[in-house]
Amino acid sequence: MERRIAISALAALCASPALADDKSQTEEAAPIEVGKLSGTLDSKKVTVQFSIAKVFAIAQRENPGQAFTFGVSAVPQRNKHLDVWIKGELANVFDRFQMGVFQENEIESGTKVRVTGKLQADGNHFHIDADQLKDFRVMPQARKQDRVKE
Repeated sequence: MERRIAISALAALCASPALADDKSQTEEAAPIEVGKLSGTLDSKKVTVQFSIAKVFAIAQRENPGQAFTFGVSAVPQRNKHLDVWIKGELANVFDRFQMGVFQENEIESGTKVRVTGKLQADGNHFHIDADQLKDFRVMPQARKQDRVKE
């Protein structure tokens, strides 16, 4: 029950239109799927929507007052891989809800998210650093009882 409340609270916070700085941020372009990423988008700001395949830790020094950076990997599509590093203000928010890596309410595999940031491309491997709450959105999730059993 606490986990559902934490995910709902984070989703509500990430979806808040009050976080948008101006009108252009509330009128986003359609998000790109991982399979449609390409090297031509390198160094450009993009919005990507994906399901999380895994959450992983990143080795780093402790910085007092700052939550640890961690990463999420997207479910690969068309042999293309995307990693997003959650850091800065965004990592602090995840930490506040105990949803970071190795925490009680760690964000789960299968969670659908939308991330906006500068894309870094290296062949079929792509990377985005997400450090602002306004650049990360938890999308509506199918309820567990509605999910198709695999």
